[in-house]
Amino acid sequence: MPCDHPDCKKLLLALSSYLDGELDNPEQFAILKKHLDSCPDCKTVEDQMRYLLKICRSACTEKAPDKVLQLLKAKIRSKKFSRTVKI
Repeated sequence: MPCDHPDCKKLLLALSSYLDGELDNPEQFAILKKHLDSCPDCKTVEDQMRYLLKICRSACTEKAPDKVLQLLKAKIRSKKFSRTVKI
């Protein structure tokens, strides 16, 4: 269970971007890192997500054809969604 930090839910929403190296804002990166270093519950969530990512990445050994990747990227870009979370 996450800690009772007032912004814990927000921080955990940004965790995926953090782990994927997509957290562009250095200030947000520092806030999240500081929280993870001081919160055992959130650190456990981070460790579990890292482990899951490792398993998923090792299971995906085949590369999709370039045409499929291009179509998928175009479809993703056409959707107006963002994983950006303000901390």
